[in-house]
Amino acid sequence: MKRGEVWWAELPAPAGRRPVVLLGRDAAYAVRASITVAPVTRTIRAIPVEVPLDREDGLPAR
Repeated sequence: MKRGEVWWAELPAPAGRRPVVLLGRDAAYAVRASITVAPVTRTIRAIPVEVPLDREDGLPAR
């Protein structure tokens, strides 16, 4: 596991199974019971902090 990777996760309802981006420090993944992630959405809001992701990032095609 490395920061910036895209993984699938089971999140609490209503999100359910969805891709997430790992945000924590790489060294923490081996010793932490929980990690910090950012859920990924297909909703485009046109805000400055959005980061587009695609197949090269590990996401399925739209």
